[in-house]
Amino acid sequence: MFLQKIRYYFGNALVLSPLSLSLIGLLTTPVNAANLSLETIDEVYVFGDSTSDVGRAFQATNGIVNAPPNFEGRASNGPVWVEYFTELLGLTPNPDTNFAFVGATTGTDGAVVPNSPGILTQVNRYIDSLEAINASADPNGLYVVWGGGNDYVLSQTTDPTIPVNNISMTVNALIDIGAKNVLVFNLADLGDFPIAQQFPSTDALNGLVQSHNTLLSEVVTNLKSTASADINISLIDLNAGFKSLINNPDIFGISIVDEPCLTSLDPLTICENPEDFFFWDEFHLTTDAHRVVGEFVFSSLQSESIPEPNSSLSLILVTAFSISVLLKQKAI
Repeated sequence: MFLQKIRYYFGNALVLSPLSLSLIGLLTTPVNAANLSLETIDEVYVFGDSTSDVGRAFQATNGIVNAPPNFEGRASNGPVWVEYFTELLGLTPNPDTNFAFVGATTGTDGAVVPNSPGILTQVNRYIDSLEAINASADPNGLYVVWGGGNDYVLSQTTDPTIPVNNISMTVNALIDIGAKNVLVFNLADLGDFPIAQQFPSTDALNGLVQSHNTLLSEVVTNLKSTASADINISLIDLNAGFKSLINNPDIFGISIVDEPCLTSLDPLTICENPEDFFFWDEFHLTTDAHRVVGEFVFSSLQSESIPEPNSSLSLILVTAFSISVLLKQKAI
């Protein structure tokens, strides 16, 4: 039934990622001896799904996927998190280094769009492009790996070892080609998303996420033991932060977290105040929520410069940064 609703609004070609709704209130866990220096980052490379897609699926489907009222091929009403994050780094968002594609699973394929690339395929294509010119990865680039929600919700995977192993292979492949800075995201509880009401059991979805995140944390820790000392791997704890936002939305400048601004009912209805909504539709964030995510990722990575950071202190620092930015924005 929920796939029919997806196709009704976005067309048969579109795959949407409930993961897109799982991103707020972030913590990072640095898991290697190397410290990430944001000042040295010269480019952001992204491998993921609709959470991070800045128009690839839109272009590949001749404007069918993420058509208006979505913003310029994004699954939102404005820019997505990585665009805000990149600007905070002092860089210009580069669509040529963003390989994220709507509907991507962590494997080789997308969940619905025919012949669309999963995250493994995205990375393999990037590696092929480097090897074709006898090059290696940008040592000053930041390589983002964010996926998994589509595996569980659209592909209906019930074995968390599959997507987690895919993520592990992705990170290893990037390191093997020369990446020095890798950023990995876990998942927030899928059962907390509006679309989860379409499922028989939200507890079952959350159970999958819990297993996924536990396994992913173990994998990232193991990657530390095999990576050289000049490689930095960071894990963003979306789940912990998402819970904080759901429980305290006003702190983050968002007041409505349990319903979408844009519905998929006939006729389509768009709210008059999207800036107050966390969800753009049942599957994706508003651009205001994306902005919060970008700010959290930036401030979370900044906290890595503090030796042996305490997780509670890191959350306080990250929250304080984001609140200050949001208050300034609301005052404008």
